[in-house]
Amino acid sequence: MAKKKMDRLDRVVAMQKLLLGGKTRSPKELQEALGCSRFTVYRCVEDAQKIGMPIEYDKAENLYRLEKDEMTQMPYVWFTPADVVAMIALLQAFKEIPFGILEEGEKKDGLDSFRKKLQSFIQFKKGKSGEFLAKIKVIPHAFRRVPPASLTLVCSALSEKKRIKMKYRERQEGRETEREISPIQLVRYRDNWYLDAFCHRSNDLRIFSLDRILEAELLDTAARSVSETELRTFVGRSYGIFAGVPTETAVLKFTPNMAKWVSGEEWHPDQEGTVNPDGSYTLKIPYADIRELILDILRYGDEVEVLGPPALKTEVKRRLRRALGQY
Repeated sequence: MAKKKMDRLDRVVAMQKLLLGGKTRSPKELQEALGCSRFTVYRCVEDAQKIGMPIEYDKAENLYRLEKDEMTQMPYVWFTPADVVAMIALLQAFKEIPFGILEEGEKKDGLDSFRKKLQSFIQFKKGKSGEFLAKIKVIPHAFRRVPPASLTLVCSALSEKKRIKMKYRERQEGRETEREISPIQLVRYRDNWYLDAFCHRSNDLRIFSLDRILEAELLDTAARSVSETELRTFVGRSYGIFAGVPTETAVLKFTPNMAKWVSGEEWHPDQEGTVNPDGSYTLKIPYADIRELILDILRYGDEVEVLGPPALKTEVKRRLRRALGQY
């Protein structure tokens, strides 16, 4: 059976496999292992270096090796070209949404550098990545802008397991407080950034909106750890209609016109939806907290009817009457 001929990317991956684990290879050994000419070996090394693979040449010993730096030992052999294209698509989506960490400016950050390496990587098989990226567009809606410095500092604190000292302005009452927190996890919820953290001021778990951080400083103090059980309990009662143990089930009926849209949406992982004979759509949603659910219902106006429970129906009706009273 004829041996499949390697292309440029295949050779780069194969060469890295030969050098992983601190192994060294001479140009001749690489030539024999890759089944190519000496010139192709040199070109393969150049290709690998272009995508950031840390290959170095020891002229005295006539050997190639990977630099001994744990931060550069990410095994490219794990990624297929399709994997890389998917990652670039995600990075492009992050860039389109003003998350802060990927915004362009005078100072290029690490993720921008990572994106460029991925672009170089897929050029071996996919051609110019710029044409591909131009076909991806994400349009943000109702987001709250976060200063890049705040997001970067929070990411650093999470990575290094360090505490943060910050000045924070509460949204509801506008009070400014100084706090020392131990970051636990960063959450992207409904196009906005939140930080689950242990607040040493209140001695309890809290949620902080990143756009309300006025000043922040990364401390050298180790962050307080939180058990998985404690975190799951806290998160389970913290975010929207997903939060807490459901105590009620909302029954909503959408008009045939709106059913075309809502029938394809997921409001809750345990929801139940039924398309009725007249084309309308009935959606059943378990919930524990009425507040955010009401806001979701109100945005559909006269295209939705609350069938139950009675308390939810009464509150939506009261909100609609109050809104009408302003006109």
